Parts: sequence; C-alpha cells; structure tokens
Amino acid sequence: MNIKKNILAIALLIAFSVSLMYDRQISLFFQTMRNLPLDIIFMVFTYAGSMIAVLFLILSFAMWKPKTRKWIVPFWLSLGVSVLVTYAIKALVERPRPEAIGIIAITAGVGFSFPSAHASASFSALPVLGKAYRKWMAAWVIIAVIISISRVYLGVHYMSDVIAGAAIGYCAGLICVKLADSSWFRRLNFLGR
Repeated sequence: MNIKKNILAIALLIAFSVSLMYDRQISLFFQTMRNLPLDIIFMVFTYAGSMIAVLFLILSFAMWKPKTRKWIVPFWLSLGVSVLVTYAIKALVERPRPEAIGIIAITAGVGFSFPSAHASASFSALPVLGKAYRKWMAAWVIIAVIISISRVYLGVHYMSDVIAGAAIGYCAGLICVKLADSSWFRRLNFLGR
C-alpha cells in the first residue's frame, strides 16, 4: 500500500512540475478546444463544484445510514481542512489568474489562482467516500477530475493550480480518514456511535 502511495506522490510531483513549466501552453490548448457543447458541460461541472457545500450536505444525508454515519464528521472535516489550507496558500502565494497572461476566461474567477479551491474541495471528499461507498469510487473520481479540469478549460486556473489543489484536498481527506480510525476520534465522533 505504501508503494502505491509513494508512486502516486511521485507522479503528482512530476505532473505538477511539468504543468508548472507549461501552464501557459496548456491553458492555450484548452482555449483552442472550446465549443458550445463543451462550454455548457464544463460550466455545469464548475457550478456543481461551486455548490460543493450543498453536495456535501446531500451526501451527508445519504450517509445517515448506521453503516456509513460514522463518516459524516470526517467527511466535513476533510472539506474544512482542505479549504483552510487552500485559502492560506492562496493568501501567501497571490498568483494571478490566467487572464493576466491573456487567457480568455469564460466565467469569472474570484481571488487568486493557486491552488484551485474547486479541485481541493472535490478531491477532499474522495478518501472518505472511498470508505463509505467503495463501489462508487470510480464515479467520485471522474466527477472530481471533471470539476477540476473545468477550471482550466474555462480559463480561471492553470493546470498546476488544479494539480496542487487536488493534492491538498486528497491529503486532507486521507488525514481525516486516518483520524476517524483512531480510538480518541471515535470517542469524540458522536455520529459514529
């Protein structure tokens, strides 16, 4: 298991490094792919990502069954940690959005670019959802990836923003899953009883 995590970490680091070197070219490539059907699809996913708290709430109701109830608190905690870390890094780095280098955005981005809060929030759910609903994991991953890619396609993030956000969110989710398995957290988790 640790070998898989190490390989994933190395792959993410390589992808981030490469995308950082070619962010402008990647953004321009996505800009050339734009067409009305893709614009609509990616706008739907980006707005779904903007409504992440609502999606978390809906999924929390779905987790209310006795078997999955214990994952609700770690689920929300993973979102909180990922958002907190993401916005702290945004404030420190202050990277301008791609519009600053001439990329035409289809939708407005607010604040700084690095890292992507949409990617961070959507990927923060994956480790917890993987525990609560393992058979749906492929669907969760596909949705998180499309939400993240929509941000590059729409011109409000660079690919490196998305990769960094996804890594932050996924790590926050993993930490919360580990916490949920600890004995002291189980005693505090009133929903897990």
